[in-house]
Amino acid sequence: VDKQSFLYSLHDILSMKQCDDIIMWLAHGKGFVISDKPKFEKEILPLFLPNTKYASFTRRLKRWKFVRVSSGFEMGSYY
Repeated sequence: VDKQSFLYSLHDILSMKQCDDIIMWLAHGKGFVISDKPKFEKEILPLFLPNTKYASFTRRLKRWKFVRVSSGFEMGSYY
């Protein structure tokens, strides 16, 4: 499996406007936020990253050096 396929899948997910109530780019476009984690795991992950749990998804984000914002206005978002 191509290791970069995760990044392509993430971009595809973020490009789907019909998913904006679940996961979306931040207004400035430099990061994203998952606003409905249960729905993301149940409805989005199986389509793009089969057999992936939310915890595994976040570990993969960390491996790709994404950082989760832990406080402030954008708390919970990823850069």
